[in-house]
Amino acid sequence: MSLTTVAEVRALVDTDLSDVDLQDVIEREEAWLAQRVGRLAGPRTVVYRNPYRHETFRLPRPASVADVMDGGNVVTADLSDDGHYIDPGLRWWVGPVAVNWTPADELVVKRGVIELVRLGANAIDNLASETMGSYTYQKFGAAGSAGATPTSRGSVVSSILRQARYPMTVTLR
Repeated sequence: MSLTTVAEVRALVDTDLSDVDLQDVIEREEAWLAQRVGRLAGPRTVVYRNPYRHETFRLPRPASVADVMDGGNVVTADLSDDGHYIDPGLRWWVGPVAVNWTPADELVVKRGVIELVRLGANAIDNLASETMGSYTYQKFGAAGSAGATPTSRGSVVSSILRQARYPMTVTLR
């Protein structure tokens, strides 16, 4: 079952695809995205096998609630305001640490799926290239050209797996 509906996509993407074909594109893009960011929705568990004593753990996507077990015991740990970090507070980890959590970014994932569908639908709907005599036209981003499609797909993944940073850190370039 898809996370994003045909109606949600039609509201934002102009395409001549039938509902059945559009649903196929949605499912294909959701499968592609799930390969890169993990399951799109639902609970999951992350296990940290050998934690440092006072390590702060980073979740790959934000969570609103996380249940933490340390060495088989349920413990209280702080979840950061942005939902990306689990802080042990004043205690030390024993290990292994299991964090049960559910991503709280469904709207961001839906937006990403819609952008991927837009890229996929445009690749199907629009003219990729044509040649008339000595004139040749090739769409920027069309298959075989040095286009922006892979970068655009990568930027969708990056927007979902955005790099949350610890407070007061500076990125040097």
